[in-house]
Amino acid sequence: MQLSDGSLLCFTKSAYYAFKGRELQWYRPGTDFPLVSSWQAKNGAIYLGGDQGTGVRVFSGEEALANNEYLTLLKGYTVSHILEDRQGGYWFTTTQDGVFYSPGLNYRVYGRAGGLPEDNITALAAGRDTIVAATRQGQLFWLSQQP
Repeated sequence: MQLSDGSLLCFTKSAYYAFKGRELQWYRPGTDFPLVSSWQAKNGAIYLGGDQGTGVRVFSGEEALANNEYLTLLKGYTVSHILEDRQGGYWFTTTQDGVFYSPGLNYRVYGRAGGLPEDNITALAAGRDTIVAATRQGQLFWLSQQP
């Protein structure tokens, strides 16, 4: 798979490799994902479609792929092809239930990387301009809905 910056990603059953020209930039061994399809979105996100009901793994970019940091979509489905259309909508073909369409996949992840003290959030409440999140220990955090 060639990325927008010219890097080349190579996927095997045992590892993922990234090359810039002929130079190996990084590799990640021990992949457990039965890859069927791949796509790089206009925003740089990398989508990997999997076999055997593994769904789609969405990586925010090449660094997230190298670190195995992803969001899973369509778990339970084998995703045979991924496409982003001109309007920013996403199309996912499956081997068992046809085609899925989403008009957009804009999302933000709030967790330790974003300043929360932990990732185990047990409750949410919506206010007029904010979202309040609660941890298992009862700590409350106000999250901005603005970028």
